Parts: sequence; structure tokens; C-alpha cells
Amino acid sequence: MVSREEKENKAVNEGTQDMRQEPLEHLSRSRAHRSQMRHRETVASEKEEEQKNTEKASFKNALGFLAAFCLPMLVMAVVFAIMKLYPFGKETLMSGDYTLQYIPLYRALGHAFRHMDIGALFWSWHKGIGGVMPSVWGFNSLSPLSLAIGLTPAKSLNFSVFLVTLLRQGFSGLSFYYFLHKRYAAHRHRLLAVCTAAIYGLSGFLIVNQVNPNFLDNIILLPLLLIGVEKILDGKGSIKYALVLALMFVVQFYTAYMACIFVIFYSFYYILAQKSAFLFKAKQLLRLLLYSLLGIGLSAIWLLPVFYSLLDTKAAGGEADPWAFTFLYNPIRLLIKFFPGAASGEEWGDFNALPNFYVGVLGFIGLFNFFFTKGIALRKKISGFLLLIFLVLAFSNAAVIRFWHMGQMPVGFYYRNAWLLSPVLLLLTYQALQKVKSWSRLQMIATFVLALLANVYVYFAVKEKTYTLVTVWQELAMLVLLILLLFLIWFQLSKSWQLAFVIFVSMVDMGINAKITIDRNLWHSPSSVLTAESQQEVFYKNLKLPKSGLARLEKSSANTWNDSLTYNYYGVNHFTSSVEYKNLEFLGRLGLPSSTAISMYVGGTPLTDALVNLRYYVDNATWTYSARKDLSNYYHPIQTLGNAKLLENTSVFGLGFSGDGAMLREKLDKEDVVANQNQIYHGLSDNVENLLDPYQAVTLSLDNVVLADNANGQQIYKRQSSDRPGTIRLTWTPQDNNSYYLYSSQIHSTDLNHLKFTLNGQAYTVFDRYRHPQLWSLASNRKDQAQTFEISLTDNSSLNLTGLQLYRFNDDSFKNFVKQGHIAKWNPEKVTSLSLSGEIKQVSGKDYLFTSIPYNAGWQVKVDGKTVKTQEVWNAMLAFKLSSGKHQIKLYYIPQGLISGSFISLLSLIFAIRILRRSRHLRKKQEENLFKKESW
Repeated sequence: MVSREEKENKAVNEGTQDMRQEPLEHLSRSRAHRSQMRHRETVASEKEEEQKNTEKASFKNALGFLAAFCLPMLVMAVVFAIMKLYPFGKETLMSGDYTLQYIPLYRALGHAFRHMDIGALFWSWHKGIGGVMPSVWGFNSLSPLSLAIGLTPAKSLNFSVFLVTLLRQGFSGLSFYYFLHKRYAAHRHRLLAVCTAAIYGLSGFLIVNQVNPNFLDNIILLPLLLIGVEKILDGKGSIKYALVLALMFVVQFYTAYMACIFVIFYSFYYILAQKSAFLFKAKQLLRLLLYSLLGIGLSAIWLLPVFYSLLDTKAAGGEADPWAFTFLYNPIRLLIKFFPGAASGEEWGDFNALPNFYVGVLGFIGLFNFFFTKGIALRKKISGFLLLIFLVLAFSNAAVIRFWHMGQMPVGFYYRNAWLLSPVLLLLTYQALQKVKSWSRLQMIATFVLALLANVYVYFAVKEKTYTLVTVWQELAMLVLLILLLFLIWFQLSKSWQLAFVIFVSMVDMGINAKITIDRNLWHSPSSVLTAESQQEVFYKNLKLPKSGLARLEKSSANTWNDSLTYNYYGVNHFTSSVEYKNLEFLGRLGLPSSTAISMYVGGTPLTDALVNLRYYVDNATWTYSARKDLSNYYHPIQTLGNAKLLENTSVFGLGFSGDGAMLREKLDKEDVVANQNQIYHGLSDNVENLLDPYQAVTLSLDNVVLADNANGQQIYKRQSSDRPGTIRLTWTPQDNNSYYLYSSQIHSTDLNHLKFTLNGQAYTVFDRYRHPQLWSLASNRKDQAQTFEISLTDNSSLNLTGLQLYRFNDDSFKNFVKQGHIAKWNPEKVTSLSLSGEIKQVSGKDYLFTSIPYNAGWQVKVDGKTVKTQEVWNAMLAFKLSSGKHQIKLYYIPQGLISGSFISLLSLIFAIRILRRSRHLRKKQEENLFKKESW
């Protein structure tokens, strides 16, 4: 048995042991807690450090984006200051087209935006005698930058153009930097990416076409499109690609079409450079095609109306030229465009000009070394080489160039697709310069030797041109810049300083190119051209013109050829590359000037005034072109504004007037404009009497001019002696107060360069762009007053005067016809962009209403609430059946392609939303699976 004492001793020992164990367990827990705390502090510290690094990287990225945006603008501003262009001087970079065509269109766009006039996007009564607008807006860039100019007050237009020019280049640089940031690790080569992006923002195409900004806005969007292309070809989805492509088609369909062709080239380059299975590549190309179709489908609501409106433009009347697969130049000649300033305004009219794509001397260095740099995979070099070969061939073969330009060879501004070369050249350059450490000394020497050989070649190649492209000084500048850049690349400086100097030299390079190029533009409009806009705007606002009736107005002197668009009145003049061909032909066959892009209401007769509802005329005592001598017979002053008088003509037919079905079958002759006017008058008046009759009592005398050829009835004259001008003189004395017109059947617009006209000793100026014989107003209310019209031959060129004839207009007969009320006149009471409505009382004996509304299949007519079929008269104007009696008429316009385009866009949008939801669902599912794995 255990004694009591032993039990007590055991208890004491156990207690002592428990007391010893308790501090040990407490100590262990304390150490674990401290370890856990240290771990948490370490994690927190790492997170804090990571956050700091992220913030630092974000700050540097932001600086990179800012630099890519600001550098091109800074360089351009310095160039403007050096050249003393506005706002640093009185000259601007704007050309005639800019002031005569683009500014008015932008301002019309601004007017439509301010008034939320959606219909003005599809039809405008201010576009000449009226016409479709999708082709106009679609070609002239429906972009925020265009709208910004359009919304600018008239007094600030010069500054707005200056600012938009800089912003366009800044956004281009920013966009390309974003492309490099998303796809080519710009954060690892930030300064190099900034330099490359800034060169893109100052590339040759942008500089050359500053005077023609229609083709520039999609340059900003192209790098964003390429991000989507590469993502899709990597096997990922990209709804953004479809959205960007759709936006490009809305902004400017012409360059968007070119971008689609470029995507084909680029996708094959990108896919060949990948190490992946053939089936995978084929699948991704198919996916890219589907996404592209989705993008086109999203834009169909706009693109289809554009397509239908294009069918009626000059493409409809142009003769189909055969496709030629010849080369326009030796592709090696493209070396010329690697020299700073190798551009000229004279290239505008040179069919064998070269594409402008200048990417700096750095681009020349990088492009060459891309193929000899060890760090670049052979597969990528081969695909890059093939891409360049395809592009070079595509920019030198006539048939392929024509395909790039939607099946037509452009008129001036050749190689409108050259903007697509710059991103390729710069991307290859960027990849080559990333691997500078692997460049060998042999590469550097070879680059310099290549530059020398290029200089020798260019020295002789440019001599074939009649205008200056590259001078010795430009060649010297290229070599100096190349040596500097090669030295900076080879010299062992810190990387940041090295790249900083490279950026500086490159920006100087791009600035030199910009200055020389802008200097060589054909003209620079003075800032005073747009300064006067605010005064003109006030003038037209003060004119008391009715908003209903669609009564048209023209003037003795034009500010631009698109004044009606600029100042929001109804006119006849118009100038765009996408005017309806039938409108031009109709006016031309009445003896009015019209080319393939311009219609000008100068000249004209009382009959043509009545036909186009020309009720008002502004006479400001200055005649820009041939004066209307017959105005006083028909127009009377109703308002005076300063030196100008607003005249009104009551002898017009209204917007619609009575006719009969037999006239629908009449065709206007292409050459005999006098016969056309008489024919129209016969049909409307049921009178066989001519309005225009030959006036024979004219004496023709020659001074230093001889009849050189009269075979086959031709009357061809030449100057006899080169010592002085030769003069052909017409003299006559009117026996009444009727109006007299000269019919010049063989004096073509090209002849005007060799001729000068005078009327009674005063200079007589005619508009020099026309394709049809002209009628020039020479006299009115000049009874018993001798008249003399002289044609002076200024050189030894021959002049064909076959068919030259003076005509007398029977004013009394025409006035009586208008007064007798044999035709009904329709003046709509309500006018909107897409509709007209009003009442008319049709006269008995007439069963049609003819209008001076250009015919378009989109116009619908309702008479007393019932739909009536529309028809075409004189192959140009809208007509429809209208029985005698009082009627309520409503016309409304449904743009062709709008309904089907809306349906396609809606389906595409639904499909895009489904793709977006599916991709989000898959992404969410992947995140959940990843979370489960991490939890496990």
C-alpha cells in the first residue's frame, strides 16, 4: 500500500510538472502569433510595394500616352510658327478645295447638328438644286473633327482649322501608341514607342493631305482596328474590332473600304509569323472574316444609303475604261519617298506620281535592319518581306491601284490609299529597334552604304520629273540625319538619354519634311478668306427670303461654290466630288457650266431661271463670271443691303409646273443647248415658235488672225503674227430690247487658257469648267446701241469657231406665256429635309406635274392621300401624273437602302450582343473554375 506521505509527494511533483508545462505551451503560442504577424506585415509590405510599382508604372504609361499625343502637335505648331502660317501669320495651309468645298460642307453639318435635323444626313435642298447626302457626308468625313469645324462660329474658323489639324495628328500618334501598348509591350520600350507613334502622327500622308482632310480621320482609327485583327488571329474574340470597323465605314466609307483590303494583307502577314497549326490559322482567318462581316453589318444602316447614292454620282456617267495590268512606275522609285520633303503640289495632276508615306529616316534605318537583326525570328522576317512585296506591287500596278480605289482611278490626289503603308513600315521599324543590342557593326555600315546608294539613285531618278521632288539639300539632310541616328544607336549612352536624343532628331526630321511639303503646296489660302465668313453670314441672315416654296437664289459673285450649304438658303451652285451626274447633265444641256463635280449657275436665260425656280438674285455690283445682261428685263429690286440689291423674278414656274405625258419621252441633246431650250418651251407652251432664234445681222472682222482651215465646214482660226495678240471681233446693233446670247459650240474649257474676252471694251470673264456648249449673255435693253464682243488669241494655238452664233431671246413671247397662266405653279407650303407639301390647282389640258426636284427612286408622292407613281422627265427631274382641278400634294423621301440597312444593322447588333454575353459568361465561368482550384 502506498503511504499517505508518498501520495502527497506525488501530488506535489505532478503539480510542479504542470506548472512547468504551462509556460512552455504559452511560449509556443506566442511565437506562432509573432510569426503570423510578421508574415502579415511582409504580405502587406509586398502589396504596398506592388501598389507603388503599379502606380509608378501607371504614371509612366500616362506620360507615354501624353507624349505620343503632344509631340506631333508640338512639332506641327513649331513648323507653323517658322513658316508664319496662321495663327502666326496671315497665310493658312488651306487650299482652294478646303475653302470652296470642305468648309461649307462642315458648316452645313454643324447647322444640321444644331437643329437636330436628321433628315439633312440623307437629303438636302441646299446641295445645288437638291440631292442625296450620304455620299457627300460619307466621302467628306462624317467625323467629330469635321463637326467641330462646322460648329465653330464664323469669326473663329481659321483657329478652328489650325487646332483640328494639330488634334488630328495628335490623336493619330496617341492611337498608334495605344496599339503598341496593347500588342507590342510599349511599357518595356516606352520612349521608343513614343518616338514611333509621333512619327506616325507626322507621317507623309498626313502632311501632304492636310489641304485635303477627307482621307485623314480613319488614320486615327486604323491602329485600333489592328489591335482587334491581332486579337482575333490569336484565337480571342473582339467585338471592339467590329465596332471600330463599323465606325470607320460611318466616318469615311472610301478609306474604310481600303482598310478592309489592307486587313486581308495584314492578316496573312500576321498569321504566317505565328507558330501554329494550319487548321488553327484557317479557323482564325475565318473568324476574322465573320467579325469583319459583323462590322460591315453594324454600319449597314448608313453604308447602304451611301452605296445607293453613289450609283447616281459621276461614276454613273463615266465611260468604262479597260483594266490595265501595267506598272505605272518601277517599284524601286519608291525610294524617293524615303527622303524628307519628297512631295510636291504638282503631284496632284501627275498620273504617274508616287504614293506619299514618309516615315522618317528612322523608318528607313529600321525597315532595312528588320531583316538583318538576329533577335527577330526568321518566320517573322519572311512574312514581313512578303507583306512589303505585296504592298509595293499593289501600289505600282495600275489594275490593283484601281481596285484599291473602288474600281475608279482617282482624279487628282493619287494614291489615296498610301496612308496604309505607314503603319506597316513603322511597326517593322519598332520591332527592329527593340533589338538594337543585337545589331552588328556590319549592319550599321550596310545601312549607311544603302543610304548612299539610295541617294545616288534618287539624284538621277528625280530628274525625270518636271517639278521638284528631291534637291541636293534634301539628300544631304537625309544623310546627316541618318549618320546622327546611327551614331546615337551605336553610341553607348544610357538607354533613356540615347532614346531621348533619337526622339529629338526624329522630330527635327519630321518637322523638316512637314515644312518642305507644306511649302510646295500649290497654294495657301489667306486667312482673310475665312475672316469674311462672319460678314457673309450676317448678310444672308438679313435677306428676307421665305422659308417655304423652295424659291431659289443665286448671285453675281460667289464667296464659295457651296454658299447655299454654308448660309442655309436654296441655291443652284454646288461643288463636291459626289454630286449626281444627272443633275450636272441636265444643267449642262441647258447651256450652264457643269463639270464632273461642279455645277455653277452663271449665264442662263429667263427660261432656265423659270425651270429651276430661280426667283431671287443678289446683285452686288461685282460679277465674278459672265454677267447676266438680261436681269433688268425680269428682276426688280425688293431689298438693299449695303452695296448689294436683292432682286425678285416673278416669271418663274414654281417648284412644280404643268406638263403633259408626251414630254416624258423627249431627250435633251448633248451638244445643241439652244435646241434643248426651244424644245422645252414648245412642250410647255404648246407653241411652235422658238424662244431663241439666230441673229444674222452680225459683222465678223479679223485683226492679226487668219482662217487656217475651213475644210468640211470647219472654221479654225490662228494668230497670224506672234508679235501681238490676234483679235476676232463680232459687232452688231440690236433693233429691239430683247436679250442676246452667244452660242459657243466649239470653244471648249481647255481653250480658255489661250483666250481673252472683252465686251464693249470691258473684260468679260466666263466660268472655265464646263463640258457642254455654252450660252453667254451679251446684251439686253440695248436697242440701237452698237455692241462689240472680242475674242483675243494670246498665243499661237488654233481656235475652232465652227457653229459660233449670236441668238436673240424672244422676251415678249416668254413673258406673255408666263402671264397667260397656261401652266399651274406649285410652291410647297411646308418644306423639310425629307418632305414637301402644299396645294395646287392643275390647269385643264395638262395631266402631269413636272418639278425641278432631281429624280430619285426614294421620292414618294401622294395626291389627295393616294400614292402616285413617280417618273423621270428630261432624264433628270421628278414628275408625276396630276389631273386637272385642286389637289393636296405631299412628297416624302425614304432613302434607298435605309430600311434594309436598318434591318441588317439590327440583326448585327443582336448578334454582337449575343457574342458579348457569351464571352462574358465564359469569362465568368473560367474565373469561377480558377477560384475553385485555388481554394482546393
